[in-house]
Amino acid sequence: MKQLTRTILLAFAVGVISFVIVRSSAADRDPTVPAWSEAVQRRWGEIAAEGTLLGSEAAPVTVAVFSDFQCPFCAEADSVLRQAREANADAVRIRYHHMPLTAIHPYALQAAHAAECAAEQGRFDAYAKALFSRQSQIESSSWVALARAAGVPDLERFEHCHASGTHVRRIFADLERARSLKLPGTPVVVVNGEVLSRVTPQSLEEAIRRGLRSAR
Repeated sequence: MKQLTRTILLAFAVGVISFVIVRSSAADRDPTVPAWSEAVQRRWGEIAAEGTLLGSEAAPVTVAVFSDFQCPFCAEADSVLRQAREANADAVRIRYHHMPLTAIHPYALQAAHAAECAAEQGRFDAYAKALFSRQSQIESSSWVALARAAGVPDLERFEHCHASGTHVRRIFADLERARSLKLPGTPVVVVNGEVLSRVTPQSLEEAIRRGLRSAR
């Protein structure tokens, strides 16, 4: 079963190996609006409708995030996003798009697949939190142990899902979307079509407020 997982995920990695993006810092992004930002705005309807949903479908503000579970800046952004969700309750929903940068993060792809297997049992958010909080230990972590820590109820079902590569195509679709948008790296956070140049508690809260005003 483990060999099957490695074979499927290796095949997927080979298929996307040309998609290499390197970030030196989350704060390095140009604060002006580049061409890729305009592409995100044009395709916002598609982006807001796809990806793993966290929160209520009826929430007036949609925050889309393109992320990699081995990216340290993504872990920082995830912490900010969690604070914003707690502060805004039913007003915000998240659309999570996988963007594993396999050339520099060798376990990001497997982590993304494991998170989707947890999502089958309603535990994506908890699994994502476990991955980000133990990011430095991902290399030695057991995916099943993380599932147990995240409260995934049926561990046997989780293990079978992860071994079968069930969600590889879904992750590939996310990665293809990121590639077609020419995203510069991870994380990318978009609030109701507005791309954030920096993800801070203040910038995110202000964008959410703008999103709420425009939704009225």
